Amino acid sequence: MMPQPRTPQEDRQAILKALQAKQRARDRRKAWLIYGTAAFVAASIIGAVAFVVVGEVRQREEASAAASRPIEGEQDFPDQSRNHTVDPVS
Repeated sequence: MMPQPRTPQEDRQAILKALQAKQRARDRRKAWLIYGTAAFVAASIIGAVAFVVVGEVRQREEASAAASRPIEGEQDFPDQSRNHTVDPVS
């Protein structure tokens, strides 16, 4: 038995479905391209900001650590009153 020939209506529907499938695939690729590019740009901006912020935090921590270290050559005289002399002491 031979398959029944397709009617022109069935042919048009098959062609229409194929074209719609192609269009959906094209739309999906376009969406991936747009969203992928946007995500990449956003991730790049976030990465750059994070890099700068981490650098600033590190720089502040280094400055704080340097400020908390004793100053080289500084002498401490703990048993002095508030009104001690400012003249040179021999």
